[in-house]
Amino acid sequence: MDKAALLKKIRALAERGVGGEADNAEEILRRLMEKYGVSEDELDEEERRRHVSSTTGKSKKSSCDRSFTR
Repeated sequence: MDKAALLKKIRALAERGVGGEADNAEEILRRLMEKYGVSEDELDEEERRRHVSSTTGKSKKSSCDRSFTR
């Protein structure tokens, strides 16, 4: 699983998890975003780009993708 997909899944758990599960996911998400140098805006932009590419069939590398390959 690539790092962008991992962050997306952890963020979903942080948003939809129950009690301590959501709290733990939020903390893990914060740490990983800091580790990989990814901001909330970059993560949001990555999701928008993936949605557009899935609806148009085109794929583009974003700055978020490039930061995950460090």
